[in-house]
Amino acid sequence: MPSVRQCFDGSEGKHILSINPTYEDNNIIGVEGFVIDISDISNVQEQMYYSVRNSEAGYYKIGKNGYFKDVNEAWLKIYKYDNKDEVIGKHYSISREKNDLQLLKDKFDKILKGESVNNQLVNRKCKDGSIGKHILSINPVYEGIEIIGMEGFILDVTDLDIDIEKNA
Repeated sequence: MPSVRQCFDGSEGKHILSINPTYEDNNIIGVEGFVIDISDISNVQEQMYYSVRNSEAGYYKIGKNGYFKDVNEAWLKIYKYDNKDEVIGKHYSISREKNDLQLLKDKFDKILKGESVNNQLVNRKCKDGSIGKHILSINPVYEGIEIIGMEGFILDVTDLDIDIEKNA
């Protein structure tokens, strides 16, 4: 949802914002997020699509039935897929090990009821079978007032020295 914000120079800007807590030793120590300037754009969805497509963050969109509808190039790179044809139309379970599927289903069901997940550290299975460490966001996608799926961002932190507990 776009927000109208007052800029430093006193002008008004239209922005898409996210804000998430940052943690250290399970304590909230601050907040972080994204600001995408859409002041010159009349179609917010068009701007989001452009911003996501050209981001280093992996983007995904999954339909209500659990099947991938879209991913960007960064998502493909993070999960080690060669092209969208390997992902689009596949069930979201391709990114999880079998022992984690129930946790994922529970989280998916909560998202379809309107919950969001921001800044969660997770382990995910890549195409080659390796396990990546990722920071994940999941948000419901609405058409009018009906939730029709979910979408979110993935940041790869595999190379960082972070211990990740089992999360959905």
